[in-house]
Amino acid sequence: MKIILTGAHGTGKSTLLEPLREYYQLNTLKRTVRNFWEDNGVVDFEKLPSDVRAIFQKHLLLNQLNKENALWDSGFITDRSVLDYLGYTVVSSTMSDIDLKLYKALIRERLLQYDYIIYCPVEFPAEAEYLRADPKSQIQVADVLEEHLALWLKPEQYCIARGSVEERLEQIKQFIGILNISVDYVSNEESENLLW
Repeated sequence: MKIILTGAHGTGKSTLLEPLREYYQLNTLKRTVRNFWEDNGVVDFEKLPSDVRAIFQKHLLLNQLNKENALWDSGFITDRSVLDYLGYTVVSSTMSDIDLKLYKALIRERLLQYDYIIYCPVEFPAEAEYLRADPKSQIQVADVLEEHLALWLKPEQYCIARGSVEERLEQIKQFIGILNISVDYVSNEESENLLW
């Protein structure tokens, strides 16, 4: 099982990670961006020139893919998705048109491979925090994510988790349960068709 929590900074993804990890008994990928910045000596991403930020975004995406690939067969949950990188790239980086098209194609392809996509919308303003993107960009990033979710996925392919932590956890569990039922139903129906 591969679950991604996607959303702009300060939307509660990390808060949901641990209870979901525990409930579904999954490996976790967390703090991938902050760890990458710390490992590469970045103390304020916003102060980097936009072309340098674009290079970092490419490296961050590859880093995320490598970490996910290492856990692909055993499953994982992550509080940072490949889609999030697109949001931050569009909002704060300068990438050539061809690079951005390739970047989007790679992200779309991976997005379609996850089992469960959970989107955490902006419900409250982000607070300033060490190694967190500027709180003022939160809505802009969310707009990019929502645009691409709507462009690339059908509404039933992802869950929009809103409300308190408890309400969000319940919505996510219901969504995963519904998708499991529909997958089982399709599999049984396909099996019956194969018999006839």
